[in-house]
Amino acid sequence: KAKAGVEGLRAELKAKAGVEAEARRAADELQVQASRCEELTREVGRLKVFKERLEQAGDLRKRLQEKDTESDRLLEQVVDLEHRLAGAQKEAEDRDKAQEALKARLSAAEAALEAQRDAPPKEEAQGGGERAAALEEERDVLASQLRAANAALQRVTSERDAAVAEAASAG
Repeated sequence: KAKAGVEGLRAELKAKAGVEAEARRAADELQVQASRCEELTREVGRLKVFKERLEQAGDLRKRLQEKDTESDRLLEQVVDLEHRLAGAQKEAEDRDKAQEALKARLSAAEAALEAQRDAPPKEEAQGGGERAAALEEERDVLASQLRAANAALQRVTSERDAAVAEAASAG
């Protein structure tokens, strides 16, 4: 009986040693799994940060596209204003030239009218009165054209100044 009891105890010790070995293997496996879990948790954290950065990059890309669109629109406005300014300046120059020509014609008509008025009465009797009336009419027409040219010049100058101001504020 003692032998059987010793054999039973040995079997129990052997079984206990097997259970302890299994428990150590399970503890080691648990330690490996815990380490792996910590690594995965850190990786999830890094991926969340990466995801946030990608979202920020997407937002920045969208804002950049909006700024590019706005920049293109402003550039088109500047080009349009430059064309309008050039056109207004050309028109102002043309109006200045026309105004100078009208002033010269008006001066010539006034001088001719004065000469006609100062002429002796004999000339007037020979058709000078008609000539004086024609010169007065031409003077009136030229004065009217000069006033119209001045008004147009004023309008073009105002448009040019507005275009310059708009270009300055857009640029």
